Amino acid sequence: MITFSLFCSTARVVKPLPEKSLQAGFSLGGPLVDLFNTVIPLPLSSAYGSYGFSENLTFTGSVGITSLVFGTFQLETGGLYGLIKPDKWIPGLSVYNAYFFLLDKWEWNFKFYPTIDINVYWNTAQTRDDFVYLGIGNWFELATKRGLNEKQTHHWLPSLYAGYTYAPGKWMLTFEAKYLAPFIDNQNKVITYHGINQTGAFGTYINIARNF
Repeated sequence: MITFSLFCSTARVVKPLPEKSLQAGFSLGGPLVDLFNTVIPLPLSSAYGSYGFSENLTFTGSVGITSLVFGTFQLETGGLYGLIKPDKWIPGLSVYNAYFFLLDKWEWNFKFYPTIDINVYWNTAQTRDDFVYLGIGNWFELATKRGLNEKQTHHWLPSLYAGYTYAPGKWMLTFEAKYLAPFIDNQNKVITYHGINQTGAFGTYINIARNF
């Protein structure tokens, strides 16, 4: 069964890395929930690495840290392709295709999710690599059944997001906001999510990365 908590990071990569360059990062955040008598983002975390294979193609892999602590191995592997480079007010355009593999240690249940993100971005500084971006993420549920052998009714789980990356030198700091699974009921869950009209969930995220 897909849950809002699968969205456990900022967009991995939005614009291609320079050829033969490396980037390592750590992401923290999640959907907004009621916890400890207040509204906070779930503290979901992951670590990733990216490699600039060519001028337009970047490969990425990540491991979910929080999910691993709670007994589920979560691996992500994917690639970003830059379709259009930004030029002044004309945004850059990129597509990120990834695959998520989840395996729990108790019953060895296995889940597989393909995803496709579409991003537009604008460079915002002349002497740094800062940029702002907008995007739509698309998770796909391939299973026909969910928990308790119920029919799976949601095979497409979209998200809308916006973010800003501040890049002084080799370090990068990203802030991102998401609206997860719009139009999908968020009631009768284990925890209370905050969305619009009892659907979807808002999420906030932060990412710290370094280029090599």
